[in-house]
Amino acid sequence: MEQAGQDPAAPQEVTRLLTERDALTRRLTGIDQRLEALYAHRQEDLSRRLASIEEAIRELSRQGVAGATAAPAQSVAQPVAPAAAPPPVPAAPATPPAQAAPAAPRPATAPAVPPAQPASPRIIGERVAVDALALWAGPRRDAAPLGWAPPGTRVLLTEVAQEHRVQIVYQNRLVWADPSWLEVPPPQPGRPPAPDAAPARPAPGAAQPPQPPARPATVAAATAPPQ
Repeated sequence: MEQAGQDPAAPQEVTRLLTERDALTRRLTGIDQRLEALYAHRQEDLSRRLASIEEAIRELSRQGVAGATAAPAQSVAQPVAPAAAPPPVPAAPATPPAQAAPAAPRPATAPAVPPAQPASPRIIGERVAVDALALWAGPRRDAAPLGWAPPGTRVLLTEVAQEHRVQIVYQNRLVWADPSWLEVPPPQPGRPPAPDAAPARPAPGAAQPPQPPARPATVAAATAPPQ
């Protein structure tokens, strides 16, 4: 028997509040887990970029020291003793000049064929540099550095990828860069976004991960090789 003055809906209200508290606790736990995952991913990305910058600085420092310490070789002239004059040789009797043989007809030469031009890599999309972008002459770690592209530079991404680097077209030149410093550019007002084709394809000999089929977009690429 209920006591006088007791609200019969009070237990239901308490139950509802406890249920809401449990739901909020679960949501808070999920948010904490996502924040931890995002923080770990961001730390890994920053570490990778820092390692790339340190590698470029070391390579530029080595080239600067080598250029400063290299001295041109100077040749020293050695005194040469005068050679003894040879004894006079008696002159041979004059012989009549030989008759010149008739010139043989020259065979017809085939027209020169120009060498075949190497095929240009296929362009699969456009990217923008999120920060100062280091440019390299090749995909290997010992490749010569070519300089830096300023933040916000737009480049064309090719299908060639090797040794954790991708090949791009920058100022009508084929160069290599770290893909972690590139991202898809935001669409410009009044201009539809350029469709991207399949992700960059590793070069022959490198491990090729499975890729989903996609219809590539044809974009003209500059064929001038990097200096």
